[in-house]
Amino acid sequence: MNNHPSPPPDLALPRRRLVVSALGVVAVLALGSLSACSLFGAESSTNAECGNGKTLTISLPEEPTSLDGNYDTLVVPAQVSANLYDGLFTLNEDLDPVPNLAADYTQPDATTYKMTLRDDVTFHDGSKFTSADVINSFDRITKDKKLASKQTTYVSNIASIKADGEHAVTFKLIEPDASFVKTLASLLYITPKAATDELGNAKFATNPVGSGPFKFSEWVKGDHLTMDANCDYWRGEPKVSRVVWRFISQPATALAGLESGQIDMVPYVSPDLVESLKSNPDFEVTTVPGVRSFFVQMNSFEGPTKDPRVRQALNYAIDKEAIVTDLLKGAGLPSGQLATPAVFGYNPAVTPYPYDPEKAKQLLSEAGFANGLTLTIYNDKAVNNLPWQAVGEQLKKVGINVRLKTDANYFPNTFLEKKMGANEMYMAGCSSLALDADFCMGLTFDSKRRGLYFNSPETDQLITQARGEQSEVARQKIYDELMVELHEAAPVLFLYSSVDTYARSSQVSFTPRSDQKLWLWNAKKS
Repeated sequence: MNNHPSPPPDLALPRRRLVVSALGVVAVLALGSLSACSLFGAESSTNAECGNGKTLTISLPEEPTSLDGNYDTLVVPAQVSANLYDGLFTLNEDLDPVPNLAADYTQPDATTYKMTLRDDVTFHDGSKFTSADVINSFDRITKDKKLASKQTTYVSNIASIKADGEHAVTFKLIEPDASFVKTLASLLYITPKAATDELGNAKFATNPVGSGPFKFSEWVKGDHLTMDANCDYWRGEPKVSRVVWRFISQPATALAGLESGQIDMVPYVSPDLVESLKSNPDFEVTTVPGVRSFFVQMNSFEGPTKDPRVRQALNYAIDKEAIVTDLLKGAGLPSGQLATPAVFGYNPAVTPYPYDPEKAKQLLSEAGFANGLTLTIYNDKAVNNLPWQAVGEQLKKVGINVRLKTDANYFPNTFLEKKMGANEMYMAGCSSLALDADFCMGLTFDSKRRGLYFNSPETDQLITQARGEQSEVARQKIYDELMVELHEAAPVLFLYSSVDTYARSSQVSFTPRSDQKLWLWNAKKS
């Protein structure tokens, strides 16, 4: 587990004190001062016949909306699903894609993948894993209108899947895709046909059946999700008997549970909140370079942000270095692209837009907004509150009237429905779970997939070229050009890429990964 890219060195950046509203900080600290006994129940007992009898309790910043492995694309559901289900491929400890439920594969040509499937895998309901389950899983994503899977973007290039007996399948793609196997290794999980047919979508989403290292036990909405060890897991028994995921939106509250012993691990916390834990032998604090890019999505098809000068002005107006240094306490890198240093396709020559308020004002004036304009920025995650407030305050300084609004359902109900208004923006992020730039290109900029608020013939062509190129050297050259094009077009307000901080009890053995996968099969608790 020592082959991750090294965390970026400390950057010698000029310090500018960033002034933001203290209300968000006060609210977090107030929650963090609550008694842990009032927040968390005692460690639950388990009747699992394997593991070491221990329960591993992990905090999550939000609650999944569904436990169906064929439905969601968000990071938290993917982290849960990784322990309930298996994919055809997975990313190994070196973050390279390797066969998983697919025992092996060959590629006769650029669009054909012939896979041999494992014949020793059993689902949690006792049914045997076969090619029918593979076809059913992808049919659910692409054809089941009632399921309305959000994963269709990732499988839109699949022309057909054919069973070659009970334990072999052939995928045929529409166009060559060098990132195809990486995508199969990210969040596309195999669900059992027998269970989905019997239960139906709604019941399966709350009573999931997979083949992963842990089996679903209970889901108490608004509080926690419990999984028990799958003693018949094909890789071998998990090292702990039970996993409990607790839904805690405020990091300081989760850390209160960690310090009291009610929580074993808190992923994705601000470094300043865990500073006191670093010298405490009872806790471990680990930092890894992340794959998540944070940005503000704009509507490039209508309204003031249709003009690239306005979009560039917004980028010049934001002091990203100060946000990272003063608010995030180093848990990020100022960015000018959606690929992070840990992701294939990252172009180190593309630097962040410099902080230049005067340049921002000049561009706004040239675009006809010398007297300002009004923009509403939506946010749906508490963890983004401070950067969100900082962006709002800095845009005001260049003459923009900013309204900050919170809407917990903005992403599914407005953003994904392509209803974001002409004067609206959204605090967004994209995690390249496949560690390949194509992942976020498809979700954010590709007209053939989910480029909802920006796409262009020029960038579409480069995205398609990079996706189809088999040579990594040639692919990187295309991405180098693409990142330059996107930086100039400024389709989003680029902010920063993540540096992920994990805090855990010293009793827990777990190695964080750059791909954000909370893979708990080999996690231990003494």
